[in-house]
Amino acid sequence: MNTRRATRVSRLTYIALALLLCAVSSNSLPNSSAAVVVAPSANQSASKIAYDRNGRIYTMNADGSNQTPVGNPNVLAIDPSASPDGAKIAFACGTEPNTICVMNADGSNLTLLTDTLTDSSPAWSPDGTKIAFHSTREGNSHIYFVSPSGGAATRLAVNDASLLSETSPTWSPDSTRVAFIGITEEGSDIYTATLDGTVTRVTYSEILKNSPAWSPDGAHIAFDTFNHIRVVNAGGGGETVLTSAGDSNTTPAWSPDGTKIAFNRETIFRDADEIVTGREESIYLMNADGSGVLKLNVIGRNPTFQPVQNTPPPPPPVKTPAERIADLDALVRGYNLPYGMTNSLTVKLRDALNSLNAGNTAAACAKLSDFAKHTSAQSAKKLTAAQATQLIDEASSIRAALGCS
Repeated sequence: MNTRRATRVSRLTYIALALLLCAVSSNSLPNSSAAVVVAPSANQSASKIAYDRNGRIYTMNADGSNQTPVGNPNVLAIDPSASPDGAKIAFACGTEPNTICVMNADGSNLTLLTDTLTDSSPAWSPDGTKIAFHSTREGNSHIYFVSPSGGAATRLAVNDASLLSETSPTWSPDSTRVAFIGITEEGSDIYTATLDGTVTRVTYSEILKNSPAWSPDGAHIAFDTFNHIRVVNAGGGGETVLTSAGDSNTTPAWSPDGTKIAFNRETIFRDADEIVTGREESIYLMNADGSGVLKLNVIGRNPTFQPVQNTPPPPPPVKTPAERIADLDALVRGYNLPYGMTNSLTVKLRDALNSLNAGNTAAACAKLSDFAKHTSAQSAKKLTAAQATQLIDEASSIRAALGCS
């Protein structure tokens, strides 16, 4: 029983895996009600949301704006999971889709990590070292780990004999445990396991469960029951229903700060005779306690928060020796020295600059040397020792840049 995104698989089998391999080597649902859009709180501005729509990965701002498809349009792609730094996205790709792939956040550099045609539900570990996924490569579904750079996958060997299969992995924030849906003869429940396979059961109920998501603080696990989003303490107990509207609420995902949960909601409209007249689907946000439900007016499934990379500002441009001599001249004038002292220093700097602009580097070097000697002679006299040191050091640095002997 493959609980995670099971309905999605059957809708997307029309693209051949050959198309995916070729690519590596080389819409809207009816809306029967008025849209209500409310922007989320500003603390989500550091993240985007990745999601899938019609077999394509998209990203958007946390308020639903700037919806952007990423990746090769000819590659079937669903169920994204962003790397901790937001630089890459893992996802399920291929015919079913049943292969784990990775690409850069801008959609470039598509790479296949697995090739058994049995794999889905990737989940990137918070420490960035592993991608968990479930696979039917050995018959029933089990959890496996693979490096983001590829290589052999290893199975999570759970020590609970009652578990027939495990699906839908999600990581604890410290990357030491995974939570998953465990299937037994009694039904499905949420379990956690250490990486050596020591299992703890979290829920005890007959209701079907899907898509667990561990909160950033490690205290809770959100999941869906296909019709509603629920949350339970990570150690068990305290189970709470968060949603009340909609015909289905699925695939919860925590914001990085743990204050919001993104999810998919579908509402079915019926007439007085219970005949379906329309459907409305969107990604929503709500507070972690289920309050403040916000519709983003974005059709999509399997949302996941994607940290935005903080690009450092570019370094200041390197100044030319001529610009540095001009700055040194301005520095001397800024000391407010006696006129005669200022003039004797700045004349040497102007001579050095004129020589340099005329292409006479040797003369510029000589003038800078004269400037440094004169400055040294006035140290602790008309110049303070600190002023003299600053001027001499900069003149010497400019000489070095010019290659003076």
